[in-house]
Amino acid sequence: MPLMLVIPVSGANLGEDAEKAITDIFPNASLHFESQPLQQTAKTKAEQAAKQRFSLDKLFIWQVRQNNETIAYALMDNVVGKVQPITYLVVYTNDLDIRHVQVLRYREQIGGAVQNQQWLKQFRGTSPESSFERGKDVDGITGATISVDALISGLKRMSVYLSLIKEELEFYEEK
Repeated sequence: MPLMLVIPVSGANLGEDAEKAITDIFPNASLHFESQPLQQTAKTKAEQAAKQRFSLDKLFIWQVRQNNETIAYALMDNVVGKVQPITYLVVYTNDLDIRHVQVLRYREQIGGAVQNQQWLKQFRGTSPESSFERGKDVDGITGATISVDALISGLKRMSVYLSLIKEELEFYEEK
């Protein structure tokens, strides 16, 4: 049975929403959660690659395990839209390809089309080496340019960051 962790953020139960999304993808997996401070060198490199700063100095990360093996990682983060934070979850394969992206909370007045799973599907299979360029690799959305650009940069930043720290991740190992 997966571990359920509650991460309260502004009265919203984002941790529970994230874990539900992860268990919907991997129903028989176990989840191991950590809130980790960002590693400075990796943080700086990821921010430079994406031209976007992290909004928090910590990372919410889940290790997804099945049959005593890590099969995926899931990370929850925020990007700033026009004014408000957009909280999103990105699930990576063990090879660091994006498997799933989901917007958990969209707080802006306009641009909410970035929550559409049809649009988010285009990120599947992208990796830290992908360019994540709107108009080239990523379709834009009329009326949601700021939110689109924020999410694209957030996904690039998160992918680069995870690629830099993956070997150093220390999680509970099942015996």
